[in-house]
Amino acid sequence: MLAGIKHLNRLDQVIGRAEWEGAGTTEGLLLGQDGRVVCGTMSNVFLQQGDSLLTPAVEGAGIAGVVRELALKIGRAGDTDRVRVGQVSPDQVQAADAVYLSNSLIGVARVARYGSRRYDLGLGEHPFIRETRRLCHQSRPWGSSGE
Repeated sequence: MLAGIKHLNRLDQVIGRAEWEGAGTTEGLLLGQDGRVVCGTMSNVFLQQGDSLLTPAVEGAGIAGVVRELALKIGRAGDTDRVRVGQVSPDQVQAADAVYLSNSLIGVARVARYGSRRYDLGLGEHPFIRETRRLCHQSRPWGSSGE
């Protein structure tokens, strides 16, 4: 019943973070009961494959974060065929050209490694992600007018 609603009950994320082994882990992926990727323990997920972006659907679980929504808004204003919301499997994360995490504190962060998979950090950042990052990291004084 709480899927998609921002609230203070973070028990799923707390349990997910408690499952980590090793000190080198910064973030983990949460899977739905059907085995699909929903989100990170503290972030939304984007996969870059070629010139397309894919982010997991959050209707059944997860949070539709504000940075995720900004990236989707940028994508809808551009070329809607290049950004999709849908089912994401762990295998798709492994096969992606690049993976990004987002939340309101970090903005957008690029993933260097997922399990044994190391991503090519020299690969060009997707333009929608680049614009999202730019907008997230603009500093505006409190109380200034904005969107």
